[in-house]
Amino acid sequence: MTATLAGIDLTFGYGGRDVLRGATAAARAGRVTAVVGPSGSGKTTLLWLMAGLLVPKSGRVVLAESPDAAQASGKPVDFGRLRLGMVFQSSALWEHLTAEEHLRLVLAGKGLGRGERRRRTEEALARLNLAALRRRRPGELSGGERRRLAVARAVAADPEWLLLDEPLVHLDGPAREELFALLRGLLADTRAAQPAGRQAGVLLATHDAAEAMRLADEIVVLLDGAVAQAGPPEEVYRRPASLVVARMLGPAGELAGEAAAGVLSCGGRPALEGLPPEDAGPRRIILRPEDVRFQADGAGPASVRRCEFQGDTYLLMVECCGSDVLVRHPHAVAPGATGRLALRPASEPRP
Repeated sequence: MTATLAGIDLTFGYGGRDVLRGATAAARAGRVTAVVGPSGSGKTTLLWLMAGLLVPKSGRVVLAESPDAAQASGKPVDFGRLRLGMVFQSSALWEHLTAEEHLRLVLAGKGLGRGERRRRTEEALARLNLAALRRRRPGELSGGERRRLAVARAVAADPEWLLLDEPLVHLDGPAREELFALLRGLLADTRAAQPAGRQAGVLLATHDAAEAMRLADEIVVLLDGAVAQAGPPEEVYRRPASLVVARMLGPAGELAGEAAAGVLSCGGRPALEGLPPEDAGPRRIILRPEDVRFQADGAGPASVRRCEFQGDTYLLMVECCGSDVLVRHPHAVAPGATGRLALRPASEPRP
């Protein structure tokens, strides 16, 4: 099997406005790539282009042996022959068909014997906890059950490429947790060789960065139709390209100033201690709450603006040199308290 399905430099617009601007993303065999971005960033459009449901204004969708080879020698996709499963954001179920009939229709015309069609139907219904609901139509299913049926329909034909557009959208509470657990198990299977030695490639679009980081091998951050950063989840989280990217993946703040002798100073006042001694010159430092310590000091430059209880820790919003920094702290601190900020050493456990 070709190892990569890639969209290269994709541009697409609606009504004269480009919603994708030169975006590149890839699904890789045995890997899960998550496209993360706010509503309107172009995630759904990107998936529809990758599925051949839209034609790009410019750019191309190709098959290649690797993401690097896709740029130079990728072959244009013949979408009529592409073995692809897709979960639409709206579910797009057929209201007149039962759950079982959804799967049978997908498998019709695949050249499979009756026994094999029956086996795949039973397997997909069981994997998504739908066996007891096989004779119900979409209107008789809950929101979570409808989403599970959409996923079952996508995987029933054992696709080489699986595209998931906001699979957990509109779900909360137990229904969301159940489908998340099922998805996690399903996607784990894509990382293991199938009987024929084939592994599926998955492209997942979501606005929920926390879930993407739990599910994906690689994250593509899409902002205003363009790729702002791509890489393994930990790398993008720990070394974001900008404060905007950082905040897509979780709470973050930023301090800017002059670094010297292990201290970042703003306007001549020490703002952040604990920098590597070799750091020198102008610096803009993106800070995660778990990376910063707050030490009470009546003469310190940092002032607590807000303190929120979060179960096992407290989250402080601290103003320092005109910027807000979030800090995880082991106990409550009264708003108005002053102190100093310092980077936590890499060897120190994060709260």
